[in-house]
Amino acid sequence: MKGKAKVFPFLFGIVKILSYICSMEDTMENNKLIAEFLGIRVLNQEEARQCDSWLLTKCDVDLMYHTSWNWLMEAVEKIEVESIYDIQAVYDNREEFKGWYPDLFTMNPKDDVIAVSMDDLRYETKIKATYKAVIEFIKWYNKNK
Repeated sequence: MKGKAKVFPFLFGIVKILSYICSMEDTMENNKLIAEFLGIRVLNQEEARQCDSWLLTKCDVDLMYHTSWNWLMEAVEKIEVESIYDIQAVYDNREEFKGWYPDLFTMNPKDDVIAVSMDDLRYETKIKATYKAVIEFIKWYNKNK
């Protein structure tokens, strides 16, 4: 029995590490999605070393849309200027729902509504909720353009 007790924490640690790696891969893919939406060519590290033009290119590991308002707001502004949608993060203070929720909305109720259910997505920070709303909009936009 003592041997099994030592194995469970070890397996739990491996599961957490694998979960983190998958999460980082998703983040890199989502950051690449935003960059391409903004017209930026995204390169892997090897391609970036060989690239002569740095103006409209970024290396995939250097993208910071998920952590920097300076980066993310460029995408939010493009969405709000070039489409009928606004992006916001709404804070719910009720104890059972406490947290930030992503929201996409249009001022004209006759316009198409993006069919993305984000009601059950709660985030600890406003930037995470806004980032999720941007990602979901871009996925919808790419599918429907």
